[in-house]
Amino acid sequence: MIDFVSLYWTTGDTLIFKMEILKIKGGKVPAIKCDAITKSECNDKEIAYIEKSSALDGAAVKKEIDRLQLLSKKPMNPELTNWWVFLIGLLYLHSSL
Repeated sequence: MIDFVSLYWTTGDTLIFKMEILKIKGGKVPAIKCDAITKSECNDKEIAYIEKSSALDGAAVKKEIDRLQLLSKKPMNPELTNWWVFLIGLLYLHSSL
């Protein structure tokens, strides 16, 4: 019996698919364009939170992350969810610096 798979592919080979997206189902989510380090493309609300969080020490950042994670378990509207994602991302960035 001929093993056709082993004639074309071997272990470790990469298989590449090319797809064309015809329609996206579901809700749309705005891209987060704010760069927290340079503050480029940030709105006033984001800049205010960046400046507020830059004064926090490690323990305060951890406390804020814990508070936001508890908040995520409650139902949120899409705008608040997007704001939450920005805040969590910013705090994790701050804690890794």
